[in-house]
Amino acid sequence: MKIVAVTRDQLILIDGISAQICLIGGFTMQRGEWAVHFDTKTGVGHIEYIDIRNNQPLTTELFNTHYAWLIAKHGEFVQWQQEQAALEQAQSESNQNVSN
Repeated sequence: MKIVAVTRDQLILIDGISAQICLIGGFTMQRGEWAVHFDTKTGVGHIEYIDIRNNQPLTTELFNTHYAWLIAKHGEFVQWQQEQAALEQAQSESNQNVSN
């Protein structure tokens, strides 16, 4: 998986699938991260910071310790999005039945 999380944008991308986390309450990163990039296949990534710190390499061990929750948060958004689509579909069908 290729994972990108951008704190200020409240965005998590996994394999190109975007999740606007602000729609489900948002997320924070506690160490001043601007963005986290990680590829689970290669085990390579990096962390970008909001201050003057240089980008830092990200290993599988560090990702699993500090950032694996991003995958679950992305999944939470995808599930919420599916639930919203189902609700909209049900409402649309209900409105069609009322107008008939």
